[in-house]
Amino acid sequence: MQPLEVGLVPAPAREPRLSLWLRRGSGILAHLVALGFTIFLTALSRPGTSLFSWHPVFMALAFCLCMAEAILLFSPEHSLFFFCSRKARIRLHWAGQTLAILCAALGLGFIILSRARSELPHLASWHSWAGVVTLLATGGQALCGSCLLCPRAAGVSRVARLKLYHLTCGLVVYLTATVTVLLGMYSVWFQAQIKGTAWYLCLALPLYPALVIMHQISSSYLPKKKMEMLYWAALGKSHVLGPVSASVSQVSVSKQSPTFSVCQMDATEHSSCSGPWAGPLSRLRMLLSHSLSPCPSWPSRNNLLIGLLDLGHRGSGTVERRVPDEALLNSKTLIKALKSL
Repeated sequence: MQPLEVGLVPAPAREPRLSLWLRRGSGILAHLVALGFTIFLTALSRPGTSLFSWHPVFMALAFCLCMAEAILLFSPEHSLFFFCSRKARIRLHWAGQTLAILCAALGLGFIILSRARSELPHLASWHSWAGVVTLLATGGQALCGSCLLCPRAAGVSRVARLKLYHLTCGLVVYLTATVTVLLGMYSVWFQAQIKGTAWYLCLALPLYPALVIMHQISSSYLPKKKMEMLYWAALGKSHVLGPVSASVSQVSVSKQSPTFSVCQMDATEHSSCSGPWAGPLSRLRMLLSHSLSPCPSWPSRNNLLIGLLDLGHRGSGTVERRVPDEALLNSKTLIKALKSL
């Protein structure tokens, strides 16, 4: 029997109400800015007066509104569809991104026709070059998203890693689109209509939703996706170690100081362990031996450990757990959060 000391896993502290409402207010403001800036550009373009007038309209709809809202859909605090399930939000995300690509294609078509009719050269400014890069990157992201939507048909084996790449590249694509919009404000057409203090205000407006989205992805999604990669790595099939049986000797929850305290874990090999959870439990032992035991100060991985124990307990009769009811409730809540990633 090999005892493994895991250590304490502190529960997240309760957030002050002022901070919570400020964060929610910033999300609401991001929605209003995205919608307001799109309406402003549409009114400024006066669509229908020329071929070029449709270019800012469709590009604003594509990148300032549809793409921004499609990303904010997954925010737990800023989403307008927080009441929907994750599957429903994924479908709405796809609908928003598809609409963004269609609007971008229309905007590209109108600017090409306008330049051709006026006999003006193409790709003659930084704005046009940045727009080409943005469109190519958006197309690449759409292909990546298609692979995530149907991973078996696309032959994708590492879905969690591809999700991490999709999130990271999606942030880069949106920031590139924001830079393209800002470069468009340096054009002769825009500066002829907006001048002085109003021009600087317009320059700052697209930056606000970009900052909210950047904070949303970098502080929430990326750490969760890294945790999800560890989660699926631990649940993968193991060809190195034999089956294991794990037992938690004590899990305690204090109401005054809410913490999970996993005092000791005994990991022992059992030749009689069988069933679909034999491989995952082997991975669990390897994860404990090489990652968690020397580092009790990593709350995210220790939380992952408790979730894996709970999942293993529900899937195999060889895992024994003796915990009070309140710890069982928190453990189930934790594994539900892990599975919803």
